[in-house]
Amino acid sequence: MLGQGKITEVVDRVVNLRDMLAVAAPEQHSSIVLRMVQSTIAKALGHDSAHHMDTTRHLEEFGIDSLTPVLVRNHLATMTDLTLPSNIALLHPNLQSLSEFLLFQLRDEIDSDSSSAPGGSATPKATTSGVSSDIQFNNVAKRNTASFDCPKTAFVIGPTGFVGAFMVREFLERGIIVYCLVRASSDIQAEERMLTNIKQYILWNPNYEPLLKTVVGDLSQPLLGLGEGLFDDLAN
Repeated sequence: MLGQGKITEVVDRVVNLRDMLAVAAPEQHSSIVLRMVQSTIAKALGHDSAHHMDTTRHLEEFGIDSLTPVLVRNHLATMTDLTLPSNIALLHPNLQSLSEFLLFQLRDEIDSDSSSAPGGSATPKATTSGVSSDIQFNNVAKRNTASFDCPKTAFVIGPTGFVGAFMVREFLERGIIVYCLVRASSDIQAEERMLTNIKQYILWNPNYEPLLKTVVGDLSQPLLGLGEGLFDDLAN
């Protein structure tokens, strides 16, 4: 069994959570993942220790800035080998919720790997051959997937910041047309600011060009500093 001392020892170096869970008792999985998440958040915030961090406290109360979520995502992705969104730290209310999500994803990945491995015992396909004829399935509502379609356009405020650059890139990578609100004196300057910001983080791909649209405006002004007509067009 993986003892308490072992859990504390590994939090100060990059580890593979899958390997740890593989050798630990199932009842220890939750505490192992939670301590890893605690350590990751503490390091991203510059804290010397993670022990004082309340696992039920709202994450925003720890003083997370625009850079922290990306740092947290990168470290958690390294530890888990999972593909995680850049704002993973903002999608969950507290450390407990975040760790439970990661543990669920890890177990799902591990189970998938086990069932697809040579000699693995995949779950048999369910059939209705042995079900009583009294039970009917034709009245079961089918899941409506129309509402889960990927959006065609997105409007991003604050795209010239660190997080904004990664957010815009995520949309562009999915083929979504992105309208970016940029404070500038002209359309040309707005486009230059946007491209400079994305390129400095090595996120630019020439294929993104037809999808990236810049809009000159100001978040502090009424209607975002846009004319009423343009504002209505974007809103619609």
